[in-house]
Amino acid sequence: MAAGDAAAPSDLPLRMSCQAAGPLGAHAADTVLARVAGRRPEPLRIGFVALCLSLGRHDGIFQLNRRDDSATRFHLRGRAGAGVKELICRGTVKQMTAEARRPGTFHLPRFLQDPQRDTISGG
Repeated sequence: MAAGDAAAPSDLPLRMSCQAAGPLGAHAADTVLARVAGRRPEPLRIGFVALCLSLGRHDGIFQLNRRDDSATRFHLRGRAGAGVKELICRGTVKQMTAEARRPGTFHLPRFLQDPQRDTISGG
């Protein structure tokens, strides 16, 4: 059992990011609970939306990705990229706070899932 953005479920590494770490933590908890209850855990179907990179406080890059983490052409850079990155960081903190207050409330929306991951991992 492994969780966090450095884990590689089914030997398929994920990009180190809050985008992977949050869902992986929730999935790890669900997996433990399923095994304790004698049920088969659900497969991991995490997909990606974008890549963000801070370049100081006032510059950054935000690039939309496909669910399989391959890049698209759309991107924002400079102040706009840094602004989107800041919004995402704030949203991540809010999500973690909400989960701490009410454990089990985090669920990965269907549109963020990558069903192809099942095929690749043999799940």
